[in-house]
Amino acid sequence: MKSTGLDVANGHPIVKMMQPDDSDNEAYFFNSEISPASGDYGSATRDFPCIARYSGSTAPAVGEEWGPKSGQWELDTAEMGFIIVAAGTVPDADNKGLVLVVNKGSASSCDFIRFRITESDFRNKVAVGAVLSRPCECVTVLDEKDGHVNLIDKAGCFLVEADDQLKGRQGFAKYLQETESSGSIGSLNLPLAGSASLVPEDCNLEIVSLCCPACP
Repeated sequence: MKSTGLDVANGHPIVKMMQPDDSDNEAYFFNSEISPASGDYGSATRDFPCIARYSGSTAPAVGEEWGPKSGQWELDTAEMGFIIVAAGTVPDADNKGLVLVVNKGSASSCDFIRFRITESDFRNKVAVGAVLSRPCECVTVLDEKDGHVNLIDKAGCFLVEADDQLKGRQGFAKYLQETESSGSIGSLNLPLAGSASLVPEDCNLEIVSLCCPACP
């Protein structure tokens, strides 16, 4: 629902709402599965993550970006503004369902993780890591899938040992965007990354620290 301003009803402050008419996600609140009739009172929130209603023939996937669409109450796959952070209900007969979302702006703070390498290709300086910790209040990292992310050693100074020696090593990674090209990088070609539209071009989850072999 879109906020249109404050009012007072029966001596209590209320927020007036209307159906979405644009994609300005800063103006929207969510009332989960509750659908009060026009003119009635209800409850809504902007505390994320929160439950949102979507419209579509298939349930949104974790990591996808959906947003408010002019003329409808539900989030739509063709719009932007909110990141899906947990699988939702399957669509009903009217192609409506529920899903857990965060504001894309708040999701952008989820840019730093601690990981454990589960697979790597040291020659191409890439790896797959299990996410062990995230920033406080961060539910999911952009492009995270099933608790794993693709990692890149852009500096070329971390993934320098044989792959069997790298497996199980812990480290830290952060989303960074290049200011100049440093050459091509390899790829594990694994179906781990989410929608490429969630991160800017040339923005990668770069390894910034890797624990020594003796560390647990």
